[in-house]
Amino acid sequence: MPSGRAGKDKELDMALQLVGALSGPWHPVRYHDTCQEKVRELVQAKAEASMSRLPRRRRRPPTSST
Repeated sequence: MPSGRAGKDKELDMALQLVGALSGPWHPVRYHDTCQEKVRELVQAKAEASMSRLPRRRRRPPTSST
């Protein structure tokens, strides 16, 4: 491994070159949050499943209030 400033300068130059090669304009419409979509689907599925398991309410006979 090179020691001293010369090695660090070369590493920095290479890093800047790599970043420059991989950089480009940002187009956020090209991307969407798939993780958030999956979480919403899971929450919806759980909500629907729990609603189907709720016990039905029995009607109580009317009570006289005295």
